[in-house]
Amino acid sequence: MKKSELSGKGRRISSPFGTAIHKTEWTCAAKVAEWMNDIIKEKGLPLGQAEVETTQEGNRKRVDIILFESPASQNAICVIETKQPYFDPLDEEELKEPTRKKATQRSAKYFATSNFQHLYWFDTERVNSLRPLEEQIQDKYSLSQIENL
Repeated sequence: MKKSELSGKGRRISSPFGTAIHKTEWTCAAKVAEWMNDIIKEKGLPLGQAEVETTQEGNRKRVDIILFESPASQNAICVIETKQPYFDPLDEEELKEPTRKKATQRSAKYFATSNFQHLYWFDTERVNSLRPLEEQIQDKYSLSQIENL
């Protein structure tokens, strides 16, 4: 008789009566995209919509938030990746480098990294040409003091 792959593993079963709601990175990225779209609309900015969790043809890597150049364009102007608040938004391995690669693959002029406390806006070309960090960063924004999503 074949032994189950689950044998010996702890099981966690959610209560069907549980009422706790847990926010995830996706939940918060969607909220940020919603705010961006509200600002774009209110200010009449000539940008396209911010969209959440998109992929590119031939590339299954999802982008947390993508902002398009104009309302009629499918060209990305900025790729944004988010992580939990305890992540450093400048973390090269976990956040900055993967986001740079996604921005480069999508020919996005900019990319941004965020932990929902801070958002760093980078110039993709300057990062790709290995300019000093202070030249790579277009701007930095303080978003919140959130510690837990």
